[in-house]
Amino acid sequence: MLPGHKVLTAWTNGRRAAVYLLEDDNARKCVLKQYRPGNRAIMVKEILALRCLANLELAPQVLSYELATRTLVLTYVPGERVLEWVLRRYGDRGLDLDRFASTHGLSTNEHVQRAFARFRASTDTQALALREAIVDTYRRLHRVHVLHGDPGPRNIIYDGERAYLIDFDQTRPSFSPARIETRGLKKWYGIDLLAERNEVVGWRV
Repeated sequence: MLPGHKVLTAWTNGRRAAVYLLEDDNARKCVLKQYRPGNRAIMVKEILALRCLANLELAPQVLSYELATRTLVLTYVPGERVLEWVLRRYGDRGLDLDRFASTHGLSTNEHVQRAFARFRASTDTQALALREAIVDTYRRLHRVHVLHGDPGPRNIIYDGERAYLIDFDQTRPSFSPARIETRGLKKWYGIDLLAERNEVVGWRV
């Protein structure tokens, strides 16, 4: 871990990396991503993507990294992952959110699927605002020909106004990112970027 920091939360323990929320002695937060052996190339890809997107303010900023130890330190993006946001509002009554902190297989989890089905069907103002924030963020990303690669609900942070993207492990450049990314966006959020008015203008420069 980083000197002078304590671990507040172990956010996820994925196949490629473990992610921790840290806090220093002055209560300043940051995120530490510890990549597993064999994933250094993926780490480099994420660093390059985040630096490319630094001026767009739609993803964390790179604070530091160490290739030898496969550690990446990022700015903390305040807000809530869309997974917890949706489960909190549309999940089954009495659902324990902690059980989903690092659970794999969201696509086959019946509790998650029911909650997101309710979210996609909702015309509530909050649900519409979240969907619009996600659309805006992905349009801005695709405008520079970058594919996020995994628009799942663990990889989007929502602060009540804007959506921020995290986890660029699967990112790559693309001249038609909206077409590729729409499948995941439609599956989780009912968003079809290709059906949006002026979508072509949305991702082409």
